[in-house]
Amino acid sequence: MAYTQTTWEDRNVEFPNRFTLTDNGDGTFTILAAPGTVTKSGTPISSTNMQKIEQALASAIAVTDTYTPADILAKLKTVDGAGSGLDADTVRGYVPVNKAGDTIKYLDFTSPDGTKNKRVETTNANNLRILNNALNSTIFSLLDDGTLELAGFKTWTEQNLRTTNGYLEVLIGGSWKKVGGGVKSIQKVLVGSIGSGATTNFTISPVNPAKCVVTLGGLYVYASDGMNTNNYRGEVTSSTNFQVVNNGLSVGNLLFYITEYE
Repeated sequence: MAYTQTTWEDRNVEFPNRFTLTDNGDGTFTILAAPGTVTKSGTPISSTNMQKIEQALASAIAVTDTYTPADILAKLKTVDGAGSGLDADTVRGYVPVNKAGDTIKYLDFTSPDGTKNKRVETTNANNLRILNNALNSTIFSLLDDGTLELAGFKTWTEQNLRTTNGYLEVLIGGSWKKVGGGVKSIQKVLVGSIGSGATTNFTISPVNPAKCVVTLGGLYVYASDGMNTNNYRGEVTSSTNFQVVNNGLSVGNLLFYITEYE
């Protein structure tokens, strides 16, 4: 049977807290309300009204006691779906991998053709790494101490690399050392005609001969400090001297490049 709701109203009187006291002569007294003018009688607290409350509670409990998870799911499905504000099967159209409060141990990424399969995961050592699942190899790792590794080789340690005047430096044993061999300077030496068997010296700006490479017309030089052709040899013999020796026929107007590295 459908429940009929009771609309409860307050009782409004002129004197809500006034009473009369009558001595009964036997040691007892009779107390009677003396409200004065009653402007609204209100809803009586009666067994009929109270019983309605009891019955409504009993009916609700009876329904919930017999309600099964399948019943609840059936009700949800009537309002579930895209645009419903519920969409219980997915989160924004995607099936969730983890729920709130879970710890994500790894994420897999696969290209549409399935050939570029990568995984981002944490390890037992609290390291973060990117894996190539197809090759079962580590591509990139961020270690717990702040070190970065690329394919197993350390590429960065926190606060151990910096740049100074465009050069990369690494902190080793408390001292900053330049990384790699950047080009420090390039000098050109134009050689005119030199007689067969003759030697000519040219003054150059100060360099470190051990860190110089000599090229002729842009050709690679096999020696670290000199250049041989069929007829000529160019060599940095000191920090300020470049020597050219003619080993054969006379040939003129050769251009040598002296490149000094850091």
